[in-house]
Amino acid sequence: VELANRRLYSPRDYDRLEYLPQLRGRQASEVYRQMAHGDALVGAILACKPVPHDARVAYGTTNYGYTSSEAIIEEARAALAGAGLALIPLSQTVNGHEREGPDRYELVQQRLLMHVSGEAVLCSSVWPIIPEKGRPLDKATAAADTLSLSYFLRDLLQMPRVPPGDDVSARDDRRGAR
Repeated sequence: VELANRRLYSPRDYDRLEYLPQLRGRQASEVYRQMAHGDALVGAILACKPVPHDARVAYGTTNYGYTSSEAIIEEARAALAGAGLALIPLSQTVNGHEREGPDRYELVQQRLLMHVSGEAVLCSSVWPIIPEKGRPLDKATAAADTLSLSYFLRDLLQMPRVPPGDDVSARDDRRGAR
């Protein structure tokens, strides 16, 4: 938690950093930007709060709560912005294959994770697009776009998938245990 509250290094701090006294000019500036970007990402990870289940699937005998993509995106956006980071979509393409079946389309995306210092990291992802009866390719692509962003942010910010009490390691599966 200390790391989230500490300030980022500024160019004035170069001489005070024990491991950077030999760096000057452009080289020092590059190291500063990289440090700031890394500090910011750690700060965003630490600032992320657990996102509770806010939606429910109830269909036939299936009934469970889950966290919506919108809730994950909202929490991640706040954590990233608070740390001086922004996720910028660069490109998005739909790749299709001639084979038949549900796995013949994929959404390929590139995003830029940018820090206010100017440091940036290119991030790429591939997500399946699954058109179905009642969900044509355009709607399936939109759903894939939202889901891929949600899972990308969850992974980037290391957000837990389930509440700690619901995690498999927290359960007591012994017979008679309650």
